Amino acid sequence: MNNVVKPARISIKNWLLLFLLFYAVSEQLAAKNIAFDKEKVSLKYFHDKESLFSYEEIRSRSKNFSTLNEAINDGFNNGKYWISLRVLNESSQSYSLEIPFSHTNKVLCYRNGKLVDPQPNSRFKLFHFDNLSNQDDLTLEVNCTKEAFIPIGFCARHDFYKTEYSNYLIIGLYYGIALSILTLHLFYFSLFGESTYGYYALMLVSLTFTLSYRDGIWYMFLGDGWFHDHIEPFFNLMVAVSLAFFSSTYLQHKRYLPRFKYIGGAALATAIIALTTYLIKDTYEWFVITELSIISCLTVYFITGLILWNKNIYSKFFVIAYFPILISSYEHYNSAFFGFTFIGIDIEIFRIGGVFEMAVFTFAITYQARKWMQEKQGLEIDVETRNKELTTFTLQMAEKNTFIRSIQEQMQLSKVPDGIKEREWIRKTNKLISQSLSAENSWEEFKIRFERVNSGFYQKLKSNYPDLTAAEVRLAALAMLNLSVKETASLLNLGERSVISARSRLRKKMALSKDDNLSEALKNM
Repeated sequence: MNNVVKPARISIKNWLLLFLLFYAVSEQLAAKNIAFDKEKVSLKYFHDKESLFSYEEIRSRSKNFSTLNEAINDGFNNGKYWISLRVLNESSQSYSLEIPFSHTNKVLCYRNGKLVDPQPNSRFKLFHFDNLSNQDDLTLEVNCTKEAFIPIGFCARHDFYKTEYSNYLIIGLYYGIALSILTLHLFYFSLFGESTYGYYALMLVSLTFTLSYRDGIWYMFLGDGWFHDHIEPFFNLMVAVSLAFFSSTYLQHKRYLPRFKYIGGAALATAIIALTTYLIKDTYEWFVITELSIISCLTVYFITGLILWNKNIYSKFFVIAYFPILISSYEHYNSAFFGFTFIGIDIEIFRIGGVFEMAVFTFAITYQARKWMQEKQGLEIDVETRNKELTTFTLQMAEKNTFIRSIQEQMQLSKVPDGIKEREWIRKTNKLISQSLSAENSWEEFKIRFERVNSGFYQKLKSNYPDLTAAEVRLAALAMLNLSVKETASLLNLGERSVISARSRLRKKMALSKDDNLSEALKNM
């Protein structure tokens, strides 16, 4: 028992230090998406919702363009947007233009009427311009197949690279932490077999995939094809499914909310149906319904943590850890879908919330696992004690029966006087001894002690072999204890040959061969 391996003791102080380190580095690097300077750049836009105009036609409609002071955020008013950009600086410089949003990748850029090739292997749609001045006309043709959210990043080339290097450092730091924690949970899962570790590892992978999509990693490798355009809901659904399994085991829904499985199952089924419909119809409306269904599912499982807040400390960990991720999800999806800003959370805050969530959950799950291991160790000690008690009691029964039988044999061998009264007394005494040898009281106590150690044994035995007699059930229980023929004969008040014959009949009823171990067969039943 002293050799049981336990999860490492990970203090909340260490995880807090890790989170503060990540937060400090993030703030120092100030990794943000580039934006445009209103004093250096003039931006105008035109919404071509029905996609009626070509580039040549749109140039003659410059008077219909409206001034753009910030990112376009029109929600359901998607379609084609034309954006005209002109620098206010007379001298020629090198500039970079980026649209840092994973949903906006179908972009064409014209410089003085000529198409500009986008930069390969970039996280988002990116264009570089050499010798750009106020004499140059830049026009973007942006096709919004999902929400009409178009952030514009435009700055000097050296500023872009400076910001992008900072972004890569933060991204690398975040995914390094995520990979380390994922490895830790997979190691614990393989070592202890606790499903909570496995489910959290799956949830962490799902969250990381979702964030990597937002970071433009998938666009960098896949481009803007069909798979990239439709992969995001799969990642989000993975988060919902993994959260469902994780919260069910971590919050112990079966114990505290046994009927919640129907509500949670209905929420997951709704999200799956919505995703399937979106893939069939491929419309923005069904994309929104899919994402809202998934977010609703996440909210339903989050609410269970609030319901169980006072039931156990694990619920508190769950609510505190998952709250930043849930709020960030509402901000990212709902605000863009409906064209409003919720509380202004950017992707860096999302990452910081992610590290906070990983730190809290990892500490909480490890804390819970240690508690479980302690309880398991206590149960093993209790089972071992009960096993010893059962063995002692069984041997005492056998010794008692042996002692009483020896007295009976001695009385039967002794000479009986001719007096009828004495002969009658001996007969009655023998009868009482025989009754004591087959007394049910001792067997009832044996059955109770046996069930404490081998819960459900009698029920399984009768279920698998319903034609067994009461005597054969007793024989099976004694056989499972690996008692010898002599000890079994003493307990059942039978001869040793009778026990051997009874065991043979039991084997036949259980369809066992001579080579099969009766005790092992009963244990593996």
